[in-house]
Amino acid sequence: MDNFGGPPDDFEVPPNDFGGPPDDFGGPPNGFGPGGGGLGGGGPEQATPGFKSFIEARRESLLKHPEIDKPVPVIESVSIMIAGKESTKPVPSPPTEPVQVKVKIGK
Repeated sequence: MDNFGGPPDDFEVPPNDFGGPPDDFGGPPNGFGPGGGGLGGGGPEQATPGFKSFIEARRESLLKHPEIDKPVPVIESVSIMIAGKESTKPVPSPPTEPVQVKVKIGK
């Protein structure tokens, strides 16, 4: 992967193009739909989940999603080239010369 100007050649745009929730999204937890009370409103007679339980349920749902439940890549090495020469020195901020970063990702 010597392409430093954009995504890798095998990069694929997700099917829903990040335009909203995935097709298999089950919707908000009970109590957060229309007429369910949501955050605020409603009285003690309406069962509305607390913020913490909503976040915990959302976290659990997201962690089970197939796009997130994948093996984590391992970064095997990182090299920095400044002006075409490999460097071990920190890059100044802002850089005074062109900088390229090359990352090797294992499986």
